[in-house]
Amino acid sequence: DVETLRGTHGPEFEAEAIINRAGDSGIGCGCFGGKDMKKQRLVLIKGPFIFVFTNESDKAPKYAISLAHLKAKSQGTSGGMYVVMLETSLGD
Repeated sequence: DVETLRGTHGPEFEAEAIINRAGDSGIGCGCFGGKDMKKQRLVLIKGPFIFVFTNESDKAPKYAISLAHLKAKSQGTSGGMYVVMLETSLGD
């Protein structure tokens, strides 16, 4: 659950975000906005994983994304959101 992942030191990052699975072009994460887009999810980054929860009271994450061999690439801002794409270390 969320409290277990937060632990005593907290996650490295926690925010409400919109997650878009982009198929072959990566995984996009828009944080801090987007009221007219898909429902926002609670995102926690802890260690080498992103944990995505539907809401804070969930007993388990909806899914987890491994960050091993991935890097975050900022796409700038769009409509009041920060857009970040996860790419492999080879840039694809």
